[in-house]
Amino acid sequence: MRARDQPRLNVLRSIIAEVSTASKGKQPITTDLHVLKILSRKTSETQAVADMYSRQARPDLKEKEESELTVLKEYSNQVQTVTEEDTKAAVEKIITEGATDLNQVMKKMREARWTIEGLPVTSSQVAKVAKSLLKGSERPK
Repeated sequence: MRARDQPRLNVLRSIIAEVSTASKGKQPITTDLHVLKILSRKTSETQAVADMYSRQARPDLKEKEESELTVLKEYSNQVQTVTEEDTKAAVEKIITEGATDLNQVMKKMREARWTIEGLPVTSSQVAKVAKSLLKGSERPK
């Protein structure tokens, strides 16, 4: 931080604060997925603030938020997650094992601790793939 990269420093401080707060809560951070959720939340908050500054014609503050947004996206991209194809393959396997609805698929993924091949997967990714696969497997009455 000797380079005085202020946006990066601000982002790191806020991430450290969020992680510290989360680790003292009910569900401490145990996986990369938890960190990814924090980064995603910070990214969406920063994007909303940048949009607000844009609407209020404050280019100086918008520029500051966008530089922090760039740093947040850089860190978010460093967390390895499961690809769409791997998620689809895992959900297809769960369905062939007998899962007939979304609740059963989600229960199986919860039992697997939201990981596929050791990489974290979000519930929204699984739900999206499962809905499309289950919808495709339904037969018209």
